[in-house]
Amino acid sequence: MPDQRFLRQLAVKLPKEQAKNELRKSYESDLARLEKLVEMRQSQPVDFADLGALHIRLGNYARAVEVLRLGDREFPSQFRILSNLATAWFLSGEQESAIAQMQQVVKLAPGTFLAAEQLVLDWMLETKAESWKSSEKYFQWAQKVLAKNHLGEAQLVGLWLVADGRLLAQFAFLAAKTNQPDIAISITDGCVTEFGLRDTELLKLRGVLKQTSEKDLAETKKLHEEHKGLPVFRSLRPLKQESWNIGLPKVNVEGWNALPWFVLSQTQIGKKGVPAYPEYIRHLEGKKVTLDGFMQPVGEDSESNVFLLLENPVGCWYCEMPALNGMVYVEMANEKILRISREQIRIRGLLQLRGSDPEKFLFTIQAAIAE
Repeated sequence: MPDQRFLRQLAVKLPKEQAKNELRKSYESDLARLEKLVEMRQSQPVDFADLGALHIRLGNYARAVEVLRLGDREFPSQFRILSNLATAWFLSGEQESAIAQMQQVVKLAPGTFLAAEQLVLDWMLETKAESWKSSEKYFQWAQKVLAKNHLGEAQLVGLWLVADGRLLAQFAFLAAKTNQPDIAISITDGCVTEFGLRDTELLKLRGVLKQTSEKDLAETKKLHEEHKGLPVFRSLRPLKQESWNIGLPKVNVEGWNALPWFVLSQTQIGKKGVPAYPEYIRHLEGKKVTLDGFMQPVGEDSESNVFLLLENPVGCWYCEMPALNGMVYVEMANEKILRISREQIRIRGLLQLRGSDPEKFLFTIQAAIAE
């Protein structure tokens, strides 16, 4: 889930005044270089495939289709070009073209990628059939993954199609079925709060997971004995950890620092409730930070000098409450009263971390000013 969020953010067009992620800068630099090779007609098959992949990652689906079709004309039947072209078609909403292309890709795929490419084709077919509208078929793709023991290949697909919320929901089912309720809850939270999904089966799974207490875990394990021995998700982050911090600016001791949601989401809660903060967040404690988000009242009042700030707006708090590392407690400067709004706002203030006090939120912005 954190990896998906990180990769999705690369496609977000940022305001000019906001610093770009260094990984996005690297992608844009490589993209410009490869575009020049295409223009000079000096490209090889791998160049077309990589250029198309960069456009896909940056959200330029129409340009990706254009580039990859050109590559296919110059270098017919190249697996990587056609695979990326099928993905570009799919993300552009051209399901028929994507499926036809993907069927050809499966025939060309080398053994190491065959299972993953077949899973992509299966997902495209399920999307076209709108299986998510059927309660019996909502998690059908995930059930196939379990039946074929293709969890590793499925994680590849998840990182290829990061902008597909309903595909992400399949991973919540996989995590639940492999006895990893914490990961499953985190994923369902993302589906609801970040993608705005309200599918009945997803909400039902989310509700069941959240009602499961520690004393029920033993019984939950029995329900999933049929899948005992399957490989489990080894980490919330299949991406290398170093890639998360690429481009994070040096902490400004005197000035303002942007507080990234994706870094906040790396905070983990230990078995005894003690949080483990990322190093970057620890360095920001006591420093001036800025954070964009959506207001959520702490109580019933429509006006208050304290509230929660969330990365994404929620409807029903009890159905869509984000994880603890996805909310920041805000205390306004001079106890200034603000009207709770559904519009995105920017908050400036001093960051404080919870430390060992279990009664506090993980993150608090004190002496805050709203923009």
